Amino acid sequence: MLRFPWWGAPRSPAPLPVVDGTPCRPYRSGEHAATMSAMLLRRLVLAALVAAALSLLLPVIVTIATVGGASTTAEVPEVARALGSPIVFALILLVVDYLLVRGRLARALAILTWAGRQSAEDLRRVTGMRRTNDRAAARRWLAGHPETDGEPAEVAAWRVYLLVLTDELAAARSTLARLPRVTPLDELRAGTLEASIDLAAGQAFDAGALRSGVERLGNRDQRATLAVEVGALVAQGRYTCQGDHLSAVLWAAPYVGERSAGVLLRGYWLPIAGLVLVTSVVLSLLFPVG
Repeated sequence: MLRFPWWGAPRSPAPLPVVDGTPCRPYRSGEHAATMSAMLLRRLVLAALVAAALSLLLPVIVTIATVGGASTTAEVPEVARALGSPIVFALILLVVDYLLVRGRLARALAILTWAGRQSAEDLRRVTGMRRTNDRAAARRWLAGHPETDGEPAEVAAWRVYLLVLTDELAAARSTLARLPRVTPLDELRAGTLEASIDLAAGQAFDAGALRSGVERLGNRDQRATLAVEVGALVAQGRYTCQGDHLSAVLWAAPYVGERSAGVLLRGYWLPIAGLVLVTSVVLSLLFPVG
């Protein structure tokens, strides 16, 4: 069944083989994140439709149940008027949206959001860029910061990422070859960057070796961050085959622990609740239920 792009990723009529570390096609940076956003969007739209339907039906049901129907507006019970108000619509929308998002999707989003913020802070510290998916800014930074001998490893690592983002895979491999692979952390960081290049080229990478590399890390914070990165790479590979990408992300959950607690609440639920409730209050003032 085909879908419109905004509704989610197109799906093949026939299932494709899903093998961790083996993409079915070249992966373009940002595709998986866009699909996760689309998953949230379609649930929000569905929640709005359900809330609208209930806001229309509940007053009618309550009116029929209490007074057997009303021939004039004055005969409509107050509780029925309240159930049809914009504020009740907003509350129903938020409850339905929460029920649709909670579970695996919410946990995966929280993990990815937590790790994404860590990456964004590190990128800003090293390069001055504010967004990890800004291709135009990546091209400007690369043009203004040509590679030099003796470049710090953290700068070189972000250079590889930005080269992949701008589809300069040969240059990314050349820079990657300069990165140190002395410690388990060095080896894993270089391995994840190499996997990102392979993904962009549609080539296989060793997912098992990356997962084993996470186990070898002694620092728990580093292990949590790299576990999410490895999980995301495996998820992106599965995504190209229309496989279960959420479970690949959730593999990192035991390593992250409670670090991602509250991230989705602050980054999604509270902004959505504030927007919906403020809008409903304004609408209730402009169009009072009479």
